[in-house]
This record gives sequence, C-alpha cells and structure tokens, in this order.
Amino acid sequence: MNSAQATAKNHEQLSPKPNGNSCAQAIDLKWEWGLGLSCLVIVVLAFSFELDNSSALTAAGKTMPGVCWFRNLTGYDCPGCGMSRGFVAIAHGHFTIAWKLNPAVLLWFPVVAAQIPWRAYRLVRYYASQRDRKSQPATQDESHLAKKSTSQRQTVVVMIILGVALLVQWIVRLSWRL
Repeated sequence: MNSAQATAKNHEQLSPKPNGNSCAQAIDLKWEWGLGLSCLVIVVLAFSFELDNSSALTAAGKTMPGVCWFRNLTGYDCPGCGMSRGFVAIAHGHFTIAWKLNPAVLLWFPVVAAQIPWRAYRLVRYYASQRDRKSQPATQDESHLAKKSTSQRQTVVVMIILGVALLVQWIVRLSWRL
C-alpha cells in the first residue's frame, strides 16, 4: 500500500460517516432517558411515602415491610440500609432523621434529584441539534457523540465515588456497633 492509499484509509477511518453512528446515538438516548426517568420515579416516590414514628415507610396509611435480605440473613445493616427511608426523610425536610438512617443519603439524594433537570436539558439539547442537523450537509462533524460518552463516563465516576462513600460509612457504622 502506498502512502497516498494509507492516508486515504486513515482519513476514511477518522472522518465521520453521513448519518453514521445511529447505534451509538440510540444507546446514548437510552442512557439519558433511562437515567432521567429512573431518577424522576425515585424522587416522586420519596415525596409520595411518609415515615411513621418508628421510621417505617408508610403509604396510604399502610406500613411497608422491610425488604433488606442482607439484614434479614445476617442481622446487620447492609451499606444501603436506610437509603429508601432516608430519601423519604429528605423529601419531607427531615435531614437529621435521614442522617441517622444512613449518612450517605445526604450525598445521594442531591445527585439523584439533580439528574432530572440535567438529563432533561441534555435531551432537549440533543433533539434540537438533531433538528438543526437535518438542515445541514451530511458531512457535519459528529463531535456531539463524544460529548455524550463523556457524560456517561462522568456519571459512572460520580456513582463510583458515591458507592465508595456508601461503603465507607457502612464500615464506620459497623465498627461502632461491634
């Protein structure tokens, strides 16, 4: 292969294809919609439930059963024990109760709640760019795909950091009880 053919092949691999990467776009749309709607459901449910005097979740006057299989099996709280009740406490402005249930919930709730407007913004921006893109030539740079994957990586990094915080607080709480 001569140098002109090699240059042409490299250019072909690096340049965007017309209307290409639709699979990557669909995957990213699923990510944006899935994460945004999941967070919306979590926040709506947090506002829908109540905590009774014993910090049990109640809905429509009925107490919800405890569902932590780890606690039922071992007798110890799992790293996420108290998160659901903590989300409900924060949704109703009871930050001290939320701290007592699971300190990590004070980090998780704002991140989950912030995903709703952030994902909505990204979806609106995406659909607006798609509308504008239809009126432009097919050779347009598709750098918006790289930005989406960056957003996914950032979200995963934040979730890993929050997961580590959840584990650290669990270890500290376990050490206090032993």
